[in-house]
Order: sequence, then C-alpha cells, then structure tokens
Amino acid sequence: MKINDLIADFSQKNGSYIYTDFYEKSPAKIALIAKTSQQGEMAEQALSKLLETFKENFYPNQYDTEKQLRKTATEIHWALSAFLHTKKKRFEISLIILAIKNNILYVIQAGRLVVVSLFKKPEIIGLNVAQLCDSESTIPRIGSTDGDFNFKIYKKRINPNERFLILPVFASENILSQCDSPKTHAKFIQHLQEKHVNPLLSFHIQRSSGKKYKKRFNLTTNSSARILAAIVIIASLYVLLGRKLMQGWLSSGKEFINEQKIQNINIEQILIPNQSLVFKEDWKWNAPEKITLKPHFDSENIYLICDNEIFCIKKNTFLVKWNQGVDSEIYTANLLRRNVILIFDLSGDQYLLSTKTGLELWKKSDVLSTRSSKQNPRHLEYIDFIRDGRLEKNYFVEINAKSLSVYSADNGKQLSSIEFKNEIGYVSDYDYIEKCFYVTFGQKIVKIKLLIN
Repeated sequence: MKINDLIADFSQKNGSYIYTDFYEKSPAKIALIAKTSQQGEMAEQALSKLLETFKENFYPNQYDTEKQLRKTATEIHWALSAFLHTKKKRFEISLIILAIKNNILYVIQAGRLVVVSLFKKPEIIGLNVAQLCDSESTIPRIGSTDGDFNFKIYKKRINPNERFLILPVFASENILSQCDSPKTHAKFIQHLQEKHVNPLLSFHIQRSSGKKYKKRFNLTTNSSARILAAIVIIASLYVLLGRKLMQGWLSSGKEFINEQKIQNINIEQILIPNQSLVFKEDWKWNAPEKITLKPHFDSENIYLICDNEIFCIKKNTFLVKWNQGVDSEIYTANLLRRNVILIFDLSGDQYLLSTKTGLELWKKSDVLSTRSSKQNPRHLEYIDFIRDGRLEKNYFVEINAKSLSVYSADNGKQLSSIEFKNEIGYVSDYDYIEKCFYVTFGQKIVKIKLLIN
C-alpha cells in the first residue's frame, strides 16, 4: 500500500498541526491532525504536548490496532487535561487520529474536524457536518477537565485508488454538492488551498495489485516443494545406509566419553561465564527532612516521603522540582499511570497529586472503611489498567479482615465489595491473565474474579 499525492497544510502559530507517518514499508500508515480554538504560544505548547504524548504511547506498534488507538487517545486526553489544569486555561482542541492497516481505515474523532472519503461520491466518516455544526449536539471533546474522553473508533474498508480528505467543519459545509464526481475532487482541494484552509490533509491510497501477491505465493510454494523433496531424499538415505553409520558413530562416541570421564568436563562452566556482582556508591544527597517511607521513582524523578510532605527531585541533579504537604503523616504512596501519585495519610484521607507539578488534583476525606495506623496499616493492592486490557482507569483493592473492596483511584469512590464468613489468611497479587485474586482461608483457597458489569 502506497500513499500518493500527499497535501499537508497547517500552521502551528495559528493553532493547527499535522503529523504523518506514511513510510512505504511500515505495516500501518499513521496520521494525526489537530486544531486549537486559541492561537499563540499557549496553543503551540498544547500541540507540542499532544504530539509528545502521541509518540510516547502509540509507538512501538502493537498487534491490536484498535486497542493501540484507544490507549493513545486516552493518554492524550489526560495529558492535555493536566496541561490545561496547570495553565488554568480552557479552550477547545479538535483532533483526528487516523490509522490504516490491512486495507482498513481506523478513525478517532474529537472536536470539529471532518474526515471525508472521496471515491465515487463523497462520504463523511464519523460525525457528519450537521452534528458538528449544531451547538446543542454532544460531540467528543479531548482535554476537557470535566470528565473522561468518550469517543468511538470508526472503521471503513478502503477501496482501490480511494482519496481521503481531513479539514475543519466550517470548510466542509458544501462538500457533498461540490464534490459529486471524481472530476471535481482535485478542483475542490485546490480551492481549499487557495483559501488557506488549515489544517488540510489530503492523500490518495494506491493498493497493491492481486497479481503481486499471487507471484509471491507461487515462489513460496516452489520453495516448499524443494524443501519437501530434500527431506524425502535424506529420509531414504537414512533408511538404506543410516543404521550402519549410526552404529559406527555411537561406538566412537562411547570411546570418546570414556576417555573424557577422567577430565570431568562441566559444560555449563564452559558456556556460562561466572559473574561477580559488587555494590558501589554512586552519589548521596541529604533530603530537606527525615525520610519516613521508601523512595519512589519514575524515568525522570525520585519522590521522597518526609513525614507529611512529599518532595520531587530530579534524578542525578538533586534539583527539587516541587514539594507538597498533606494534613497528616503519609503512610503509603503509589505511582500510577497518567502521571499521578496516590497517597494516604494516617487520618484516612486520600490525595491524588500530579507528578509533573505536585498540584493536588483532589482530596477525599476518610475514603476507606477503617482508619490506619503504623501498627495496623491498610493492605492495598493496585491494578494496572494497561496490563488488564479491559480496564480504562486506575483501581486499587483494600484487603480487610473478612472482605475485599475495590475503589477507583481516579476519584476514590468505592465500586463494590465482597464479604466472607471466615477471616482472610492471605491474598495473592492480581493475576492479569485470569483477571482474579487468590484468597486463602486456612487450608482453603478461593479464586475471586474481577468482572465488569
């Protein structure tokens, strides 16, 4: 599959951007088109954050394109939400994420950009122009701080020599009437360029012919036939001559083994070298206060808990990027995806902080069912929603004496619980394959599945 006649018009200063990965030998063709309602430096920073998050989450390619797109769009939404919250700004960001794989087009649509197929007659993919122009219509909005990004993945099988066009909704109102035949397609696109419409992405898809695949299949068949013939010949020679040859090889092999028994050769010692591990102090640094919990870290920073305060220092530079205090002594903390850290203090309060800025995203008072102390700490298990592909958010499970309770780490609300007659002995880590916990009661073990209603 080849991409021809590519047109990509955008102006980052005016709040639009287009990113394409149409490398001919790559299995999937990717495009990202964005438009902000605000112009200037703030819009450029938002677009830069959007592209950075896209590249971090979309690559390397996964086998399931839909899951890959869904994860990437969700991460972009939360990254932009955090960015706008930090800057204390709110403006609309329109986004199209487009992927082409195995002759199928996948589209995620947010805001007021339109995807149009120009084959024989124009066809709108996703939300149509009337829905996008209607102020009362509910459309997906990315980066909104009001809640989750509720989007849909649109799919379309690609026709040979089909052209696609992505443009703002205001420039597409008359597209169905002005592009009623293939002869008018190029003229309409030229008209859009003359009016400096951006972002504007247009490309033509040239699918590989069936003749090429047939030729490759014949070559594969011939190679297989040659290999099969060679196997038959070798098997025939073995039946006729192999017995005597094998007897000779075995007898000589026994003599060699007998000669080497005295030397006591250890094959593992020859093939696997001995390794010696030593500790070496690389650096040391004094925290502003006494460290009261184990350090946490990510790819850039180290997070230190000092009584009721958390400090974020940059790795190897010891620069304190931010610090944030809470009401009581912190007794547990956990780094979660989407650049947040969830902490609990001894008074039972729960806090969600941004690891980028240290800002308190929200606080819940006395979230869990029982208060904690250093002598009686809560037992919490965290569930990584990326490893459990069914989930879309962070969750944690509280383990009490006779119950399990699951909470949303995004808002601290209890979702459900299960009660047992007997006291719990032990609870395993979360089994991401079976989607369950294993709970023991004396000699008995019970499998507890985590289901989605």
